Amino acid sequence: MSSLPEIDDFYTTFFDRWYSDDDRDRKRFKFTRPDIMKLYKPEVSVSEICALNDEYRDEAERRVFRIFSSAKSDWPTFLPLSEPVNETWIQLFDEHYVSEVVADLIQKSDPEDFANDVVVSVCQFGAVLGFVLQGMVPRLEWL
Repeated sequence: MSSLPEIDDFYTTFFDRWYSDDDRDRKRFKFTRPDIMKLYKPEVSVSEICALNDEYRDEAERRVFRIFSSAKSDWPTFLPLSEPVNETWIQLFDEHYVSEVVADLIQKSDPEDFANDVVVSVCQFGAVLGFVLQGMVPRLEWL
């Protein structure tokens, strides 16, 4: 079994570099954090608990949709998938990315390149997972 980096080291290597100091302060988390959360008080607006203002949140949602769209195009090239996007997509992605494959992907990816395979794969997985979870629990909202 291949050795994988600790999650916060992985985050620092591949993702933190893309944040400005202002972004880091605004997100209020040093390392990883949830991007999608269940609103336990439906009367509370997402804007009240989100670290992003409306303009940034709208742009973030557009980015997530673009990433989701790219996953819908990319994943069927290496996984036996078809529409609709559902839990099967998550299962097949998980089965494909065993530790050895992940370790190889990390080794081959240049952290300085924002479009490296690690960043793309992680972002695509997050977008697909969010889409599937929202389909299962409609009260979930991107923060």
